Amino acid sequence: MTTISEGDAYRLAEACSFEDNETVQELWAGLITSTIRSDKEVTMTRAFIEILKAIGPVEKELL
Repeated sequence: MTTISEGDAYRLAEACSFEDNETVQELWAGLITSTIRSDKEVTMTRAFIEILKAIGPVEKELL
């Protein structure tokens, strides 16, 4: 089960709502999906959100 604090859930929703690029939106969707559907014990941290906020389409292609 993945755990995410209420504040981090708010930051996640807010940060992904500003993204216009479709390829980066897919990364956000993957992060949200893994938060909801994880079979493993994972703790979502603010770092995941901040890193993804910094990724643009060019960085996404490198990944």
